[in-house]
Amino acid sequence: MRWTCCVLFGLVVGCRSPPETPVSLPEPVVRSEVLFADAAQALESAEIELIQWGLTPYLDPEILQEYYRPILSYVELRLGVPIVLIVGQT
Repeated sequence: MRWTCCVLFGLVVGCRSPPETPVSLPEPVVRSEVLFADAAQALESAEIELIQWGLTPYLDPEILQEYYRPILSYVELRLGVPIVLIVGQT
């Protein structure tokens, strides 16, 4: 008897009509190579030769330089444009 009740309950709960609004699919993912290539082309066409990356000084400026250097080096390499880190005044 319990088994029959469980099966009936499962059928009632599990057999619902589909949602009225269709589920939207996520946007396609753009590969980083495409993003960096597009950005490099935009920088070149705008004749930008230097990027200034500004930060709020939430830590000591030397520590921020140390923390951000790897990502800045990576972005510089991918874009082909030097990046200068500028830390604001406290």
